[in-house]
Amino acid sequence: MHTTCPHCKQVYEVEPQYLGRRIECQKCKQEFTIENSPVPSVPPAPLQAKPVNAEEKFKAPLLSIIFNILGYVSLALFLFCLAGSVILIVQRDFAGAGTTLYAVGIVLLNALLMFGLSQVVRAISETAFNTRQLLKLQREKS
Repeated sequence: MHTTCPHCKQVYEVEPQYLGRRIECQKCKQEFTIENSPVPSVPPAPLQAKPVNAEEKFKAPLLSIIFNILGYVSLALFLFCLAGSVILIVQRDFAGAGTTLYAVGIVLLNALLMFGLSQVVRAISETAFNTRQLLKLQREKS
C-alpha cells in the first residue's frame, strides 16, 4: 500500500495495518495521517518516519556512567602504581616493588570490574527500555 505526505508529496510504502496512524514525514517533518493513495509513477521511499508519540532513544543510565568514570579513575591509579613499581625496581628496592606490583594487580582488577559493571547496568537498562517500547506498541495495536 502507498501513502503520500500531503505537505511535500513524499511517497512511502506502508503495511495496511498502519492505516489511520499519525506519523511525522521524514522529509518535511510535518505530521500527517496514513491514508491509502493511488500507486505512484515514481518508486516510493521506504517508510522510516517515527510515530509522533514515540519515546526518545535509549540513554545510558547514570549508574552506568558512574561505573565508567570509576573505571577510568582505576586505570589512572593503575598507571600511577605501575610507574611507582618501575621507580622502585630501578632503585633496587625489590620488597617495595613487589608490594607495589601487588597493588597494580588489585587496581587493574578493580578497573575491569567497574567497566564490566557499567556494561551490565547498561544492558539491563536497555532491555527494560526495549521491553517497555514493545509493550507500548502491543497496547497500541489492540
